Amino acid sequence: MANHLGVISQHTLQQLQAETLQRYHCSISHSKILSLAKSFLSYLTKIRLDTRYLAFGIFLQMPKAVKVRKATTSRIITQADIKNVLRYIKRAEQEGKISQRRSLQYAALILFRAYTGQRAMSTISHLKAGQFRAALKTEKPVLLVKANQDKIRMGHYVPLCPQVVQAIEPLLDARGDAELMFIYNSLVMC
Repeated sequence: MANHLGVISQHTLQQLQAETLQRYHCSISHSKILSLAKSFLSYLTKIRLDTRYLAFGIFLQMPKAVKVRKATTSRIITQADIKNVLRYIKRAEQEGKISQRRSLQYAALILFRAYTGQRAMSTISHLKAGQFRAALKTEKPVLLVKANQDKIRMGHYVPLCPQVVQAIEPLLDARGDAELMFIYNSLVMC
């Protein structure tokens, strides 16, 4: 980089910024160098008791990044994918690989996940049967997810559509309120 002989001016700082952006291709490098230069201006302000040095920081701003719109990911789960999983679960039950109870459990979990979009590990695996019982007692079934059951620690309500309600109801008979609604790890092991 050019030596500015200790001269701090609009021209020398704009030149420093331009050279930094040209020489380094990584935005992290840009940020580090320009932040270091701003810190130096702050240091000069303190030791020389002259606030004019801070004003030169505007010439060391990072350029605005252009955000590129990404293509749609191939990991999107479609309705056909969900139907395929449900068929697989039913076939596994018919072939005797899993019990009817497990089949109902897995299907309910898949439908709940598909219709609500709740996170599997951080939310679904922590939901209790009592929460679903309480939700089904209301006129319009809405499940309350507690803050400690959410990844970002924010309690929220999850509406339950008729298909999810129909899949959940048979599972509630054999569970106490404090029991987990879904045995998520059991599905992962399959």
